Amino acid sequence: MNEAEQKEKQRADARERKRRERERKKAHKKACGAHSISFELYRGTRKCLDELMEAGGFDERSELLTLLLHGVHREMKHDKSKFLDLVSIEKVNAGSSVKRDKSRFEDSKECDGSQ
Repeated sequence: MNEAEQKEKQRADARERKRRERERKKAHKKACGAHSISFELYRGTRKCLDELMEAGGFDERSELLTLLLHGVHREMKHDKSKFLDLVSIEKVNAGSSVKRDKSRFEDSKECDGSQ
């Protein structure tokens, strides 16, 4: 086997290893019921997320969000009033300069604070 054939065999072996790795990951995700979500974050929400990540020393958003969801779920099971207080839109609005009123965002100047 010459050098070119050896390199091609190495590349083919590497491709096959990678293909098997992808198959294993795909099977693992399927077995675990993995689900991917995507959503937009606006400036204030992104700032909150960044501050939470920094405070907790997280590198991965998905890890933080997973732990937050499980923590909030646990709190809901333990004390529903605390859960309702935590997810109260009135409390969010009280602590924010941006009120969650859809009509407020119809004019793009509102979003960048240039009123």
